[in-house]
Amino acid sequence: MTLIEPFDRDPLQNIAGWLSIKPDLLYLVGNGDCIERSANLYSRILRSKGLDKITVTSKKANAYTIDDAVDFFVKIIKKYSPCVIDLFGGDELLITAAGIAYHTLKDEWEVSLQQVDVDLGQVISYDDDGTFVMGERISLTVKQSVALNGGVVTTEQSQPARNYAARDIDPIWNVLKSDTTNWNKKVSALNLIESRGGCNGDELEVFMKVNTFKNTLPNEAEILALFDNLIKDLSRCGAIRLYQNNAGVYRYRYKNQLMRHCLKKAGNTLEHKVFFEVREFAKSGKPFFNDCLMSVMLDWDGVVHNITGGPDVRDTRNEIDVMAMRGAIPLFISCKNGDIEEEELYKLHTVAHKIGGPFAKKILVATDYEPKRETTKLSFERRAADMGIVFEPDAARLDAEGWRSLFERAFDEN
Repeated sequence: MTLIEPFDRDPLQNIAGWLSIKPDLLYLVGNGDCIERSANLYSRILRSKGLDKITVTSKKANAYTIDDAVDFFVKIIKKYSPCVIDLFGGDELLITAAGIAYHTLKDEWEVSLQQVDVDLGQVISYDDDGTFVMGERISLTVKQSVALNGGVVTTEQSQPARNYAARDIDPIWNVLKSDTTNWNKKVSALNLIESRGGCNGDELEVFMKVNTFKNTLPNEAEILALFDNLIKDLSRCGAIRLYQNNAGVYRYRYKNQLMRHCLKKAGNTLEHKVFFEVREFAKSGKPFFNDCLMSVMLDWDGVVHNITGGPDVRDTRNEIDVMAMRGAIPLFISCKNGDIEEEELYKLHTVAHKIGGPFAKKILVATDYEPKRETTKLSFERRAADMGIVFEPDAARLDAEGWRSLFERAFDEN
């Protein structure tokens, strides 16, 4: 069977129908100059999903009047029948012409129409008897979705989060929730003192004497107090085992690599919490998301000029804290502790649109968003809503049902 796909600028609209009904031949047609290049990209996506037996070909219609466009589709239908014409996307002229050609030939030739419901993730087929759902639910991984939109995932944080259960984050998350206002300061103090003490950031065991670097810290009394306070909190919750804390001598051991990594940067704990909640969320007994990654570094044009990973003026990159897939629709989540500038909304919106396309969903999660003026807060929330960004200003208050509701709101499912 052949699937005839009018070309659309949004790649998901071009590929969704193929992923669902898996035709023998995909015939991509349109008036643009980038059809052949896009066909090559879509072939790679299909191969990555094990659908390498689908032949992908493309043809420029060169049809700019309705009569020429109808004639173009009539010839294709007669040549490739039995065939299906997908109406999910494409130029209005070609879509209209495809419909006319279908009604002209449907009694003599084996041809049908279909459209993809991107939220349902399946194909709606049309014939004289009405409509019916057919095909498999379409899905993409994070990397496939990024590649589909011309980008590439250059790095991702896969360890240690994937080796732990969601509940393993609870001890350190509870410490953060107890004092969201000072969390950034405490973690910064911890990392500063551990670095001055000569501690390796990847080792679980820590031993240092504060006296060896005393009088070298900025705002030393405050830094030491924040550090000592956090160490005691971590000890009480079980994130570390404190062996010694007297006369400026500290010896402790992190419970595991997860606890260690969560404290390397102030934002890591929130990122991990969101990642675990995304990964564990199920609805009607089935996972809500089919893939998720955290600390995802995205290259916009899919070409990494500096393969060593260092900066290169030719590379445009952005990091997304957590990225997930529901079917073939990507979700971009930005996690922020403390103050948030309005610029963060624009960054999230721009990256999601460029790398995720028009169907992308966006969430901004914060733990301590308390602007000094109420008008600033209202303006920020309105701007987020205008950009289609679901904003959660106080993630520390969320229970399991709260996280569920947050994700469902992004997909308009609650």
